Amino acid sequence: MASHRITFSNTALTNITPPTTGRDVYHDIKTPGLELRVTPSGTKTFSVFKRLKSGHPERVTLDRFPAINVEQARKLAGKTFNAISEGVSLAAVKRAHKEEMTFGELFDQYLERHAKPNKVTYREDQQRYNQYLKQPLGSKKLSSIDQKTIRDIHLRITREGAGHPVVANRVLAVISTTFGRGIEWGYVKENPSIGVRRNKEHSRDRFLQPEEIRKFFDALALEANETVRDFIFVALLTGARKSNVLSMRWSEIDLDRGIWRIAMTKNGTPQNGLPPIPRTHSIT
Repeated sequence: MASHRITFSNTALTNITPPTTGRDVYHDIKTPGLELRVTPSGTKTFSVFKRLKSGHPERVTLDRFPAINVEQARKLAGKTFNAISEGVSLAAVKRAHKEEMTFGELFDQYLERHAKPNKVTYREDQQRYNQYLKQPLGSKKLSSIDQKTIRDIHLRITREGAGHPVVANRVLAVISTTFGRGIEWGYVKENPSIGVRRNKEHSRDRFLQPEEIRKFFDALALEANETVRDFIFVALLTGARKSNVLSMRWSEIDLDRGIWRIAMTKNGTPQNGLPPIPRTHSIT
């Protein structure tokens, strides 16, 4: 086993060549006790090395590189040494690192304990997590996620093309809300999404012009799929959200009074008093 002392940087660690046999250990000059162990397969793992007063060496595994970067590893190493200096046993420190919740586990709890019971749009949160967050954050320990990690995700989504700056904001909101619930439930102390600047959003101001309205309704009347046609009519005539229209039931409709009672709106409260739905259009 070869041992090396270098100043850790993301570039330097990326360029390390794996040993042909055994395991190489690199020690960070800037952060005493922080190590990187490299195996022949190329796996690079951060750990904290501490020699006890008895002289017995102990090691606390942190996480792999580049799943966490050098800055994050140094932060975790500092927390580990602080815990030890405050009298926390190494066994407890190791157990805490091993048992610490990942972002994916916290999101699952957020979904079941908060989103599903309270949000009509919880499926949108789930879709955004699966598409944009599961791969980069799902397996990460909460303490290893910092503002830079989240800023990079937000920037990457923003740069994917038209419409994505708004998508990036919605994904950022999912991260922030998930961490917010984690703080409330005692799983984490900080919300690393705070301070990440959101993209500017512009309201859409495109409306049908007078000469376009008749053509639009003529085309809609020719729609072969009655369900699609009726859905669009109801959405237009009520101004309701798509999710509410899709979940509409006959039991919610009072045709005589022209009232649709929406049992659950986005903010979790019922609503009625929407404009009457013309009887000339069926609801299927």
